[in-house]
Amino acid sequence: MITVKDLWIQYMELLQKIAPDTYLALSPPISQELLDETEALYKSHNLPFPTELKEIYSITNGNNNTYACFGVYILTPIEYVFQQDVYSENSHWYKKDWEDDDPSGFSSLPQDYIKTTYLSKNWIPFSCDGTGGNLYLDLDPDKKGNIGQIIGWHCDEDTWTVFADSMTDFLMGLIIKLQTGDYQLDEYNEKRLARLTKNDVSTGYFAMANFGILDEKNDILGSRKSLKS
Repeated sequence: MITVKDLWIQYMELLQKIAPDTYLALSPPISQELLDETEALYKSHNLPFPTELKEIYSITNGNNNTYACFGVYILTPIEYVFQQDVYSENSHWYKKDWEDDDPSGFSSLPQDYIKTTYLSKNWIPFSCDGTGGNLYLDLDPDKKGNIGQIIGWHCDEDTWTVFADSMTDFLMGLIIKLQTGDYQLDEYNEKRLARLTKNDVSTGYFAMANFGILDEKNDILGSRKSLKS
């Protein structure tokens, strides 16, 4: 069975070939000691520590934000993902104060896949674009969603969007983009990956277009299945 670690290594190998500057901007892995400490701290707050992220951070602890490794998104270093200061506004645990916010101003795409709250302690922000956009590992989806689905949101929007059903699907989508040539290199530095779709789209639909799963009917799941076939 293919693992997240296997897929991450495969993706890095493609980056090394296609966008070497982006590859060189990836940070070395964190120490096992720090990884264990982070996991223990997280679990002490009665929150699950996702195996998917452990597998990635055991190889790469983030990347230089000048060379984003997910198109326009960087891999956030683990020390910023799992903030140790539980009173910090940026802390993952701080978000528990926002879980009961009025959800009426937010929507889920597809509908009923993501809980319509502002932020949740069960959404782990492992990636960001530097302009208010984040990718999250969702450990508490809505009734139609999948535990571990990858979701995205930008601060200028009120719609949460599903990128992929799992971290495995997320990385598979990235690999397919690079293998099929559906990406663009930087205009001034062809060694740098600029984006993972050849079409400029608004942030609201970037998630779907980025993985080739946007169609006229927004049949996201059906399109995603065809992506893997």
